[in-house]
Amino acid sequence: MNGLVRVFVGGINNKTKQTIYKNGFFFGTGVVSGIVLNDIFRILNLPSGPVVVSTPDGPDTTGLRVDELWQNGIATMILAAGILLNKSELMSIAVGQYLGIQLANKSERGLYIGAT
Repeated sequence: MNGLVRVFVGGINNKTKQTIYKNGFFFGTGVVSGIVLNDIFRILNLPSGPVVVSTPDGPDTTGLRVDELWQNGIATMILAAGILLNKSELMSIAVGQYLGIQLANKSERGLYIGAT
């Protein structure tokens, strides 16, 4: 196993390693900023009711909340800016924010968050 890791890591040049570390840092920053963004919505008591959609049978609520739509919209704007400006750092932050927003909202609902 140790030899396999050495072969894999040895095949990566320094520039690739730096890119992995840099994008990993910005991804982690995005996760934290997504959680902080969710907390800001809670502290400022911004609207957080359920999203209501219109159906042929009348209005129906979904499992999504209004604040999640706004938070995901902010992350989407950052992702779009990263694509337009060709900045991988912004794209990594946006993807991390999506994950952080989902983690924060799931934990508020009492859902299990874990790797298993």
